[in-house]
Amino acid sequence: REFNGIHGLWTGDVDADGLADLVTLELRAVVLYSISSGAPRELWRETIKGFQYVSLDIFDADADGKPEIFVGQKLGNSARTDVYRHSVGRVSKLGEIKGVFVRQNGNALFAQKYGFAKPFAGPIMEIKYDPQNNSVTKIRDVLAGPANVLGTGIGQNRMAYLDFNDRLTITDRTGLSIWRGTT
Repeated sequence: REFNGIHGLWTGDVDADGLADLVTLELRAVVLYSISSGAPRELWRETIKGFQYVSLDIFDADADGKPEIFVGQKLGNSARTDVYRHSVGRVSKLGEIKGVFVRQNGNALFAQKYGFAKPFAGPIMEIKYDPQNNSVTKIRDVLAGPANVLGTGIGQNRMAYLDFNDRLTITDRTGLSIWRGTT
């Protein structure tokens, strides 16, 4: 099989068999592959029409050993993050988190509301996602906007992110500027 038109990919043990799987964002589809022996073997495909995929993350949101698949999407001036989980030989959609892009970084989830005039002007928040109830709880604001959660790396002592002008910016965890790229 040729892999053309891949917009994103992630590896992780999605089916909890102890072996890495491959999840890809392909043209209008999210696809799960087994990569444990030989060529990738397709296990699941979800086709979604109309939305543009913008992010893909695999993260065990409730620390139960079964990671969730987070797929951020946008359509016009709306956004959502669909959440999927592999269970008993199949992948099912747990729900969608409306109005935000969700990204995993380290041992945490971060979210940012999407707005039309200024898509990434809102604060980046650390959140907790409950897969059982498809609910989100805000833990704290991490970074005041404008910044782009899709291009954010949050480490122990530093944060790197793309600001609203797509300039790479590095701050400490309190938001104090350390370095900002130029045009």
